[in-house]
Amino acid sequence: MANLHQIFYQQLSQELELASTLHRLLCDERDLLDPPNIEALSELQEIKQQQLADLKALSQIRCTWLEKHHIPLDKHCFQHPLLQSAKQEDNELLAALWQQLADQFKENRRLTDILSIIVLNARKRTQSLMKILRGQKNTPNLYTKSGQTQKSSTGLGYAKA
Repeated sequence: MANLHQIFYQQLSQELELASTLHRLLCDERDLLDPPNIEALSELQEIKQQQLADLKALSQIRCTWLEKHHIPLDKHCFQHPLLQSAKQEDNELLAALWQQLADQFKENRRLTDILSIIVLNARKRTQSLMKILRGQKNTPNLYTKSGQTQKSSTGLGYAKA
């Protein structure tokens, strides 16, 4: 029984290490977005994608391992009798590690949501600027004096700088 406890503890430790590294990368990405450093962001994206793939793989290995031992895949799986140690101290460490991993995942999700908002807002600004450069009106389909809607402008081409 203690052996399964140790294996599970090691799996969670590896996942927490990768999740923490991913958190650092997300923080770095946030810093690189203001002002945008496109070259550094591109490099960081590749590293971040690899970290995500590694984290997903570890998570899948853990889930497969739990299924193999007929341990339910839920938020209380660490309390399953097969994963408990004879030492209460070891069980408390496992519970703390499980909570750290859950907290790290929540924090990574929060940072990802913030980054998504930043990127989407930048995209909107860029699209608006491109409309202006193309000569498109920002408010198409306005009404004319006679109450009819105007046809939207197809643009006048790029503005000359």
